[in-house]
Amino acid sequence: MTLVEKVKKLISMAKFHKEIQEYLNQSTNLQNYAFYKNEAIKEIIDFDFSERGTFSNQFNGCAGIERIVIENHIATNYARAFTGCSGLKSVKTLDFTYVSNTSGWLSGCDAVEEILFETETISISLSVPCPKLTAKSVQNIFDGLSSTATGKTLTLPPAFENDDAEAVVTANIEEVDGLKRIKGKEGWSLVR
Repeated sequence: MTLVEKVKKLISMAKFHKEIQEYLNQSTNLQNYAFYKNEAIKEIIDFDFSERGTFSNQFNGCAGIERIVIENHIATNYARAFTGCSGLKSVKTLDFTYVSNTSGWLSGCDAVEEILFETETISISLSVPCPKLTAKSVQNIFDGLSSTATGKTLTLPPAFENDDAEAVVTANIEEVDGLKRIKGKEGWSLVR
């Protein structure tokens, strides 16, 4: 039985949280697609993902998942990590200190309202295409950007559904030479 098959079997069991956490703790190299298109998952709370080198495709296609709380992760790759998680509303607490790839990481995640990053840990260009984000989450994204990064771009949706979130964007940007720059983060520009 492959790692993915074992994880899927455990997920389908009633004792999901305890057994899957024990399994994850024993596995130091969680495979890509570990939870791929698993409809049984509704939330992942306080899971310790330490020692994992990748989040690539981990929850890809898990349309039923609503909330993920990540602890102790050291991942470099978030490519398509949450792609197609159309029911996802909350992802926290992300530490992007070592992340080098976020290609398509939130594609199809239009329901996300809350996303929380550790302060000053984002040092790569980032796209967060989630129009339902709260004002608190939008501010948290700005706070998560590393002030030492240079030549980076933050891409946000053309507009947020929440007027308070729009106000946060306005408060954090300034026009410099025709570009939208992020205040206090000189190496960052904003694209919408």
